[in-house]
Amino acid sequence: MSEAAPGSFFDSTYDASLESPQVRAERGLMPGKLGLPEILIILAIALLIFGPTKLADLGKGLGEGIKNFKSAVKDGGEGSEKKS
Repeated sequence: MSEAAPGSFFDSTYDASLESPQVRAERGLMPGKLGLPEILIILAIALLIFGPTKLADLGKGLGEGIKNFKSAVKDGGEGSEKKS
């Protein structure tokens, strides 16, 4: 297996935190994590774009989708155990 070039993304010694902000911007890396203020701003913009009714419907649909996915994964796990 060939080794990655030094300084590349796949190099095991690569540390993105040592890069300058300009290099991160050029590579497309995010400068930091999303905190509470950023999430609140995103939610406020979403509220302005979609409105409270549509946003509630989107949340409800997302919750139902997650619930259905979890039940399907749980049923799938039990189904494979019964086949054994």
